[in-house]
Amino acid sequence: NLERFSALDAYNLTDLSGLNGLPKLKEIYLSQTPILSSPNSCLSLEIFEAKECYLLRDISGLDNLCHLRVIDVSGSLVERAPVGCLSLSSFKAFEAPNLNNVLGLNYLENLKEFFISQANITHAPVGCVSLETFFAGFVTNLVDISSLNSSTRLKKLIFTHTQVTEAPRNCISLEIFQANQNPLLNDISGLSHLPKLRMINVENTAVRYAPVKCSSLREFHARNAHLLNDISGLKGCRYLSEIDIEGTPAKQNHQNIITRRKAWQ
Repeated sequence: NLERFSALDAYNLTDLSGLNGLPKLKEIYLSQTPILSSPNSCLSLEIFEAKECYLLRDISGLDNLCHLRVIDVSGSLVERAPVGCLSLSSFKAFEAPNLNNVLGLNYLENLKEFFISQANITHAPVGCVSLETFFAGFVTNLVDISSLNSSTRLKKLIFTHTQVTEAPRNCISLEIFQANQNPLLNDISGLSHLPKLRMINVENTAVRYAPVKCSSLREFHARNAHLLNDISGLKGCRYLSEIDIEGTPAKQNHQNIITRRKAWQ
């Protein structure tokens, strides 16, 4: 009748096979345990959190669990996301350098949160129509997030230290775009006309132009975006209160916009 299993800082726990097939088990919480694999056939499982389980590599036992909502395998050696978890709403894999396959997340209609860092993927998941937050930090091989185009529920888009060159388009609910430290990023025209966008951070990128008609924009950070020379698109942003364009050609080219912003404060 076990419904919840927790083993935090259980340094001697190496085997979870005793949990295999438990029909009522809904939640598993682990941290810093030297397990190698997840349990199998826990058909009622809803939450699997295995943080800093530094030897964990195999989570195929989570495949096709139709009730599974939350997966967190941060600090592990997991190589691929599970497949067939149709109820999954949150996937987290911070500091997961072996993660190279997230195809199992494609077309998951309930996925709202996607967080990875130091992973080895090249493309964002496809067809996640409910996605609200996308985070990819130090994912140095990530080259394409165009699958996020027209993600109408996406609110927070954060990616740093990637090879992405272009912002996605038509994300009409987007509020935060943080893409600093992406040296190849050069096109953010897809952010134009987004009515809810409040913050843009393109520091240390190759962006040349600010987007236009972001009516709710409050912050624009582009420090050391060394090619940025045109921020005229910001003129219609009546709520804009923070502009940082130090180290860009635009600082001299558009001094009038900076002066006006100071007058608002």
